[in-house]
Amino acid sequence: MDIRDMEDLIVSLFDPQLTLAEKTGLLRDHPVDFTWCLSDVDGPVVIYGIEVVFESGVAYRLVLIPGDL
Repeated sequence: MDIRDMEDLIVSLFDPQLTLAEKTGLLRDHPVDFTWCLSDVDGPVVIYGIEVVFESGVAYRLVLIPGDL
């Protein structure tokens, strides 16, 4: 699976049109080792988003940029 597919997977987890069962199926197909919220990191700039590390060792970060910047 390439980076574009993983981006689509992570974004799909926030899709309100997908059922919980569909989201669970996505995660079963691509097991996650751990995930964390980027805004939990202290610093001068708050970063909104999520980082996901899959059991394969590959990690992806989804950064959300507020529209009012």
